[in-house]
Amino acid sequence: MTQQYTDLELMSWRPAKNVGSATINAREVCKVCTGGDSLDRSIVAVKQPDADEGKTYCVNGPTPIAVGAYGRVCFGPVVLVAYDTGTPAIDDQYGWKSGQGTVVKDEGVLFNVLRVVNSTSKLLLGSIIGGESATRRFELKDAHAPSGTTPNTTSATAYVCDEDWVADTSDEFEVYDPLNRFRGRARGAMSSPNDKGSQGEARLCSNGHWEIVWMQPHALRINALVNEASGVATTDSTFAIDAIEVMQPTGGLLMSDLTSGDGAYNVFGWKIDNDTRVDLAWNEADAHWDVVQAKCPA
Repeated sequence: MTQQYTDLELMSWRPAKNVGSATINAREVCKVCTGGDSLDRSIVAVKQPDADEGKTYCVNGPTPIAVGAYGRVCFGPVVLVAYDTGTPAIDDQYGWKSGQGTVVKDEGVLFNVLRVVNSTSKLLLGSIIGGESATRRFELKDAHAPSGTTPNTTSATAYVCDEDWVADTSDEFEVYDPLNRFRGRARGAMSSPNDKGSQGEARLCSNGHWEIVWMQPHALRINALVNEASGVATTDSTFAIDAIEVMQPTGGLLMSDLTSGDGAYNVFGWKIDNDTRVDLAWNEADAHWDVVQAKCPA
């Protein structure tokens, strides 16, 4: 009996829609593109490879996907894939070719050959080396903030990260937050060693967008010392702070260096002595830090 799935494939299937002009046959490679199912963002839009080189490829399952029909595709890391001619050898490199779904030796390299599974049906077992997973780790290059509308159609530029969360600054892509769930820090917004941008994971959607699944949380509650030689007067709307500590949530990040300029808002018009410890809460409506607790002045 021909093997239908590998164990690793079973962990990486995604529903897909063929938006191209040709049937995607069983175990053929396909290119991820735009134009998927408008009712279900989890469905990936795919088509047969063409001359326009894509960044993300996947492999169809054991059932052909007709034009306009739905099926399942695999993003690896190990897949069963159809090849065209010849006898693949271990460690040969095979990849996509425009106008066909079977992979070709030394073309658009995507796979390292692990072994030939069936030479009659021309099926090999390969590990993906040049394609992209359906998810990516990232570090923000630019700051990201919720917008005033849902869905949020704006994006933020991010760097692709490896498994050790090391960013490749030469590999940029756009991440989206359609439900306005996240606020993220830009790389370089803080001083070293805290100069990394917010990090997280994004998922590929049917519209071709990489949608943020999760990201390091934004700090919501902080503790700091007043840094005003004359203290804070009741008429001062803002004041400087230092010695900042994040209180909540665990792992929360500051979005900028609050010790530069007036980082706190005196929303209650309090008089506060210099070097007084104050508690501040994030005001999402106005996007700044409000003092919510302070020791009474001497």
